[in-house]
Amino acid sequence: MIKIPSHFGIFGNEIADQNAKNIAHKIFKCDITAPQTVNIHDPYRISADIAKKSWQRQWDNESTGSSLITLYRSLAPKSYFLKIGIYFRMLVHETMLKDDSYRTGTSVIPLCDCGKEKETVEHLILRCSDHEAARHTLIDSLEDTGIMSKYRGITDGLLLAPPCDNDISKKDNYIIKEALFEFLSSLNRKI
Repeated sequence: MIKIPSHFGIFGNEIADQNAKNIAHKIFKCDITAPQTVNIHDPYRISADIAKKSWQRQWDNESTGSSLITLYRSLAPKSYFLKIGIYFRMLVHETMLKDDSYRTGTSVIPLCDCGKEKETVEHLILRCSDHEAARHTLIDSLEDTGIMSKYRGITDGLLLAPPCDNDISKKDNYIIKEALFEFLSSLNRKI
């Protein structure tokens, strides 16, 4: 979540701002009660939902599909739909990993089976002791291509970030994403 300096002149934002002020005023006057179940994960859930709806709206209003094709090409030329689905779920923290499942109420605990920390995407890819062998294979494959030395090591940003968010070339991004999906498929589990 980031602070936006002004809504002025953007019709939808002005309506949302006015509605928020009206609700706050009603809560202040005790006409309605404030929600009691708001927690730290709510903004993330709402942001993910907004991002999904925004993407769907863009897709629905586009006749050529060019933005989706551009995204597909930035990831990999094969198995587009499966890889895109996994990739987006990882980016918006809507995976089947225990931390995301715990947040949505479908897991009893957020802790990874390794017992060391919450089972997040970053933990699974970078730190989970249960997947050290697969991680070494991932690192070896990236070292063989020269990517590890070029980008000074492996990070979640290197593995997950789209090429427009960093200085990674399209070719390197393709190699990185292929290695990431190879790693994920070697884990033999649902993400």
